[in-house]
Amino acid sequence: MLMQPSDIQLVEIATLIDNEIIRPVIDRIYSFDEIDKAIACSKTRRATGKIIVSQSQAKTASDADVYVID
Repeated sequence: MLMQPSDIQLVEIATLIDNEIIRPVIDRIYSFDEIDKAIACSKTRRATGKIIVSQSQAKTASDADVYVID
């Protein structure tokens, strides 16, 4: 099934996360300087959650601008 972008669905998902009904699973957070490690981790296909690349040195997703690569 192909999905189409939907503002309504994005708001619904954000509400579920804010209300702690669902919780995103993050495997690892890498700094932008560690992009090679993040890509290598993604290629192993063994991550148990999303792999995050942060523009800053922050080690939590809430602390930085992040990019999900996996």
